[in-house]
Amino acid sequence: MYGVDPSAFSSGDYRDGEDDASQLVPVRFFLERGVPAAPGVFAVHDERQALQFVSYSDDLSRALSEIQSRIDPESCAWCRVMIFRNKAMRTPDAMQVGRAWRRA
Repeated sequence: MYGVDPSAFSSGDYRDGEDDASQLVPVRFFLERGVPAAPGVFAVHDERQALQFVSYSDDLSRALSEIQSRIDPESCAWCRVMIFRNKAMRTPDAMQVGRAWRRA
């Protein structure tokens, strides 16, 4: 499903507070961690932490890196990431979190 093998992302790669969407983290920090290809929902925030963009990707690191390279750093300074650690999380209900972020 979505072209990513969920076993490639081990529980050791997952960090509570950073990968469960409970807090904003600097985009640079997330990318420097070298998270392997992992699917999930992400939100991009500007340097003032105002929401700019919400989306789904089958490779969060690649998506954030591409967005960061296309827009100015001030508009892509922070991110909120929810990594889908298993296939059960990849449901339409689980992806509703992105819609909730837009309304908040």
